[in-house]
Amino acid sequence: MTELFDRYRKGAPAFRDRAWRPAFDATELFTPLRSAAFPHVQRLTVDGFVDRAVSVSFIAALPDDERTRVRDELLALLPLDASEVELPYRCDVLWCERIG
Repeated sequence: MTELFDRYRKGAPAFRDRAWRPAFDATELFTPLRSAAFPHVQRLTVDGFVDRAVSVSFIAALPDDERTRVRDELLALLPLDASEVELPYRCDVLWCERIG
């Protein structure tokens, strides 16, 4: 799913790109970043999975024919008899404190 989405991302910001990180590294106004990770699984019907996927902004903005192609590729990722899809997530939380 990530590989499919990456073909359409075209510069849309993503947390995993870490483009936000240099702003924290370049200042002494905050304590070092601390982090924690929390796993989560979202269980969806097949229709819910497809609806969730095509609602991502850069997919939803595609012309109808391309969005249909994405929908078809998403369905091809699933077993033919699938009735439910589990999407594994990890919520990464980062925080710091302002100094002074």
